[in-house]
Amino acid sequence: MRHVMFRHLTPVSLIAFLGMAAVGCLKSKKSSQTSDAGIAIPQAATELGIETDFLMKTYSKQNLEKRAKPGQLVAMVKSEWRDSLPLKHRSGDVKTFRNSAESASITAVGGVEVNGLSVSKNMLKLQNEKLGTEGQYEVLRLDLRDISSKGLAGAINSLHAMGSIVLAEPNFEMNAIAIPNDAKWPTLWGMQKISAPTAWDNWKGDANFTVAVIDTGIDYNHEDLKDNIWKNTKEIAANNIDDDGNGYVDDVLGWNFYWANNNPMDGNGHGTHCAGTVAGRGNNALGVAGVSWEAKLMPVKVLGDDGSGYNFDIYDGIMYAVNNGAKVTSNSYGGGGASSLIATALNAAKNKGVLFIAAAGNESAALSGYPAYYSKTYDNVISIASTDSNDALSSFSNYGDGVNIAAPGRDILSTVPNNGYQSYSGTSMATPHVAGLATLVWSKQPNLTYLQVKDALLTTGDAIPALIGKVDSGTRINAQKALEKAMAPTPTAAPTTPAPTPTAAPTTPAPTPTAAPITPAPTPTAAPITPAPTPTAAPTTPAPTPTAAPTTPAPTPTAAPTTPAPTPTAAPTTPAPTPTPAPTQTATPAPGYKAGIRYSYFTTAVTWTDIPNFDRMAPLKVGLLQNLSIAPRTQTTNYGFSFAGFVKVSRAGTFTFYTNSDDGSRLWINGTLVVENGGTHGWRERSGSINLPVGYHAIKVNYFQGQLTQGLEVHYKGPGITKRKIPNSVLFYN
Repeated sequence: MRHVMFRHLTPVSLIAFLGMAAVGCLKSKKSSQTSDAGIAIPQAATELGIETDFLMKTYSKQNLEKRAKPGQLVAMVKSEWRDSLPLKHRSGDVKTFRNSAESASITAVGGVEVNGLSVSKNMLKLQNEKLGTEGQYEVLRLDLRDISSKGLAGAINSLHAMGSIVLAEPNFEMNAIAIPNDAKWPTLWGMQKISAPTAWDNWKGDANFTVAVIDTGIDYNHEDLKDNIWKNTKEIAANNIDDDGNGYVDDVLGWNFYWANNNPMDGNGHGTHCAGTVAGRGNNALGVAGVSWEAKLMPVKVLGDDGSGYNFDIYDGIMYAVNNGAKVTSNSYGGGGASSLIATALNAAKNKGVLFIAAAGNESAALSGYPAYYSKTYDNVISIASTDSNDALSSFSNYGDGVNIAAPGRDILSTVPNNGYQSYSGTSMATPHVAGLATLVWSKQPNLTYLQVKDALLTTGDAIPALIGKVDSGTRINAQKALEKAMAPTPTAAPTTPAPTPTAAPTTPAPTPTAAPITPAPTPTAAPITPAPTPTAAPTTPAPTPTAAPTTPAPTPTAAPTTPAPTPTAAPTTPAPTPTPAPTQTATPAPGYKAGIRYSYFTTAVTWTDIPNFDRMAPLKVGLLQNLSIAPRTQTTNYGFSFAGFVKVSRAGTFTFYTNSDDGSRLWINGTLVVENGGTHGWRERSGSINLPVGYHAIKVNYFQGQLTQGLEVHYKGPGITKRKIPNSVLFYN
């Protein structure tokens, strides 16, 4: 599941759980209403304190048009759903749900036809205001067969009518929020600007304090980060056992929610860049220094290597960080529409005293994007704007309503994968400065509450004229002052000392001085808004994806060249006769092409015997890769991939394309079927030829796996090119 953008941010809306949530939210007295999109407001959700006004916004036409995973819903359900929901299985029987192994076998929930469901590992405890009872709730992801907008609305209404379902909403998309910058080698001006060196004279951080970077992952082998990577000491590596019972097997270095495995490696660079600013190792004669030199970085990968992801994974990522010891989370992503799901995760973080530092967004808008805009509702959320080296508000930065404070965010040098260093700009880069400072302050004074840490940050910044009226505090963070405030002794009440008592007069005690505790910044009252999601593009050239960790439950297409799979002795390669070349094709114009190729991943409860029509199906995941291949391996799940992009031709002539696959594959050039290699079979190669002029030509490859082994390789040959795998250098998307 996927889609979230870098803060790079996209809107995720707010929800107030009265009795659990923040100040300033008034619960509507109405509960039985229908939105302008024809969606009935679920009574069960209002009984949990979710505001009717917010639900009306969630199910509005405008919100439902926000970018979301096609045909995917997330649903909050009562814990007894396994025994009460009418689940239809592939066998045709209506059964109760027993374990995750049955997920792909479910074909319908009541009258809603699905291609399976997924169950979050993170449960919620919520208070039913009507009954005055507390219950447990879970989150499901449903893959609908009907991916039309009408089918989506109909499915939501059908699900809302089921007693075990509290609410259902689209699986909104999010994206990372950074702007790559190729300026000359910059210095760490941001650290100087926030007076970090002076703060480091007093405190450099603590290895016992954990901060989660919820992003595209972290290159945990980077020379400037590897010593600061969080380790789950309760888990034994590579024994395929969930030793600590947290629901995640072998999560020694965190978790990859995008691919549902234990390898949170960063194949994009955005998360690694943020991590370097938060807690790059200081004083080691390498690269950069983060704000908190020695803190532990928890890698939580919720975005794919193209910088996007979806709320279902982000919800799980936030809950994982909260439940596994992180006290601060750095969140440089945003997008999507109003989401009750994300709001419940932020409320759970608040209840555990976890700070959620979030990028305000790069749309130059006069209000914060989501999820940072939750600062209006939850007092553990801090929304961050960006400034430049002259202390001016960055031209791209959001400001105004819901934005709390600013930090350096333009031309920020930090770590990128493969021991690299690069300069990026964005509120994505400002956010880890604040997350790092919260970590530095809190690790020095671990007994502070999250509100006291927040107060230390928001009340000690440097007043900047350009920020007055632009951010709530009117300031840019100052590390030295924040640390000094946190280190200052808390005044205590003076003891009561009675005045001397004259013999004949009554005793009159002197007045008792009142203690002066740290006062947290007030939480503004939430105001209904509808931000326009305008995510900033992810870095143009993502860093190559390092090799995945050993455990890989989900089939992950390789992001690096793979060794061709050996052809079994009993099934020699038998190329089909090469057809007569088709007429010369017209090349596609070349503006805006970027390196890589798009992919869509599909799976289903139905057993395939040939390549289905993927155009009529909702993909489970979409993203970008650098090459056209799927590594050979054994895989029992029935699934498929569709690759789409452009192949660059530098010399005109006849080109022959080959697919070698197990099971079937087909290849199109400019919409013309060139290679037919469908059906269920072992490793087999087929080929076809076509005349192509110089230019960029649309290429599409569909592949499915229906037996025990899998794999795909795509080769070509042409003028001046001997037969070879299609190299990364000629694959593009736009």
